[in-house]
Amino acid sequence: RHGSVTVGDSLTSAYHKLEKLEHTAEVLLAAYQLGGPRKLSQDEILKLAKLREDLGIGSADDVLKACSTDRK
Repeated sequence: RHGSVTVGDSLTSAYHKLEKLEHTAEVLLAAYQLGGPRKLSQDEILKLAKLREDLGIGSADDVLKACSTDRK
């Protein structure tokens, strides 16, 4: 048997983590089927970070920190 196990502060939290894991696996599978994943350029990361901030999804600085890059 195999499968994924997630934990959280609540059942809902654990379920949301499982959904995120499943979505990430589906995206990665599609990327491999299309020739393999590739790293985003710094310009692409900056554009996506700004878009997230403009949409009110989160701070661009948080995204840039997670991607180990900064604004230039």
